[in-house]
Amino acid sequence: MRERLVEDWLIRIHERGYDVAFCQVLLSQGLHVLRAGHSPTEHGKDVIASTPDRSKLWGYQLKSGNFSQADVTKHREQLNMLVETRPIFPGLPRDFEYQPVLVTTGEFKEPAVSLIKELNESWRVRNLPALELINGRALLADLLKLSADFWPVALPAARTLRSLYLVEGKGDFDPDAFSDLLMRLFAEKTGRNLGRQAAAANLFTSYLLGPFQENMDHWSVFRGWTLTAASIAWAGAKSNTSEGTWHEPYRLARDAAKAALVALHNEAKNENKFRSHGMEFDDYTRVRNVTAMAAAVCVELMSQSTETRAPDIYLARLTQFIAEDRLLFWGEGALSQHLMLIWFLEKHGAHDIAKVLLLRIITLVARKNQEGSPDPLPDGYTSPDDCLTELLSETSDSEVKKAVESHSLLALIILCARRQMRAELNAIWVDITHVRMSILRTEDPLDVLQWSADNATEHSQQFNEHSWRELAEFAFLQDVDRLLPIFQKDPDFALMYLLTFQHRMMGSLLKHLDEHFARVEGASK
Repeated sequence: MRERLVEDWLIRIHERGYDVAFCQVLLSQGLHVLRAGHSPTEHGKDVIASTPDRSKLWGYQLKSGNFSQADVTKHREQLNMLVETRPIFPGLPRDFEYQPVLVTTGEFKEPAVSLIKELNESWRVRNLPALELINGRALLADLLKLSADFWPVALPAARTLRSLYLVEGKGDFDPDAFSDLLMRLFAEKTGRNLGRQAAAANLFTSYLLGPFQENMDHWSVFRGWTLTAASIAWAGAKSNTSEGTWHEPYRLARDAAKAALVALHNEAKNENKFRSHGMEFDDYTRVRNVTAMAAAVCVELMSQSTETRAPDIYLARLTQFIAEDRLLFWGEGALSQHLMLIWFLEKHGAHDIAKVLLLRIITLVARKNQEGSPDPLPDGYTSPDDCLTELLSETSDSEVKKAVESHSLLALIILCARRQMRAELNAIWVDITHVRMSILRTEDPLDVLQWSADNATEHSQQFNEHSWRELAEFAFLQDVDRLLPIFQKDPDFALMYLLTFQHRMMGSLLKHLDEHFARVEGASK
């Protein structure tokens, strides 16, 4: 099964779908990956790797499928840049040796090999390096070698792997099964095999996200890579080994998640992407609006590059969506996505609109999730699809009473207090006091990096009478020391974590991100 699955994946995957797996091969060979990713400034080099002392660099251009003579002609400009331009990267010595390499998942046809040999001769005359070739057979051998020791053989895990690989790849990503497979991989919590376990995690994720890559389901790809990055960080911190053992695989997974967000961001610039094509349930459209906008503005919050930024487009579109009620708060799991929208609006000066959106949400939660409510909001663990299914099959039996709690109310109160929304909170405070809040506590703080936290319990509490001073002090309390080091060191990952782990509304993380990404008007006690 192992060889057949990997070979099938190599045949099906396009060039943007195997870059992480290829980088893991390079790491296993003792190289350092300096940069990986497709961008207008790559100059023909999808991946740049080096020896530890950076005395030699390799530039790799990744392609998929068989490579013919016609493909050489088609990609001639990229190949010229690959060979003729030396990589630029901070800290490189002036006299480093450079080797360009063309990689494909298929085979190089003989006419293509012959033409590349002639091109190499012309480059040698100009004192340029010759282009080396790596084909699919060599890739397959390297990939099989890397994951051999960790391939699931026990029946439950093998079945999970098979079922995850055979998905359609159109919105059917299963985070529960996916994260369970990753946790099985890291079941051995010693540091001895951690580097190879992390490499295997990235390989399995590359394989399992292949169908989503093929169908350009960027949202599922983003979630999958974020879960993988979180799993690697969890295993690394649990092992008490040096960060160098696991940081490179973690960085590859995190950057792959970010790349998927950027791809969704680029699609969302096109207004037609928000229009329904054919018959479509309107609440589904409103959910899609939230998801696409949240992903797009998350990139805007993180981005330092003018190439990816388009704040005016999203500011205008988001303002219109809010005015026309085209965003749906389908359940408490929607808060993480709405937080991206709020922070983006505030960052770009639209504070009044951000407050309107925040007040709508907290009012909805306070009124629908009171004890005994017949129509509570779905909790933070429920996916948007399941929420919509429940909405479509909803009965009007008002006699049914449900015991409800809120996973998001405390986070919402913190946000309101940090924005000096005293009058707005007073207006709905009676409703707030009738809502029980569910607070997740883990025996080991690291376990919040798991999708389903081990040894975690949920505790209930309620607000009663409140002092505004005490509420404000709590909202502005500096408790960054309670935050995991990975969130403190890498705020971009912390933001992506919150967007993926919609059921993890931790006060310390929320305040940290609010401080880092928002531009709150008058944010003082």
